[in-house]
Amino acid sequence: GSFAAGARRSLSVVVGSNKASIPPETTFGFHTHLLVYTMSQLFEQSTPAVALLTDSIASVSNVSFIDYDLDVGELGGILAWESPEDDSQVTHYVVYLVEIINGVSGNLSSSLADDTTFAAD
Repeated sequence: GSFAAGARRSLSVVVGSNKASIPPETTFGFHTHLLVYTMSQLFEQSTPAVALLTDSIASVSNVSFIDYDLDVGELGGILAWESPEDDSQVTHYVVYLVEIINGVSGNLSSSLADDTTFAAD
């Protein structure tokens, strides 16, 4: 089962498993906790185990770029940003080249190869 698709707010997990995957981007609205009940053919456990929902957020700030490449239509320089205060859930950063028109981001550019690696200073 899955929480995705809005209205469904429960999962059925088979016996023998003690984990359930909740996919990224699952909205939780005003819900504050996850409850886990045991069930049999006759009844559902009356007192569940409870876990408080915590929502992680990690955004960079103060992004800047200095272009040292003097050729028209080419870039080369230093891109810098401040890391999130809590980066314990961050595995890496992704950099895109985009065109923004009237405040709206267009298609992501494929100018950066998928395997482009940036050296950390």
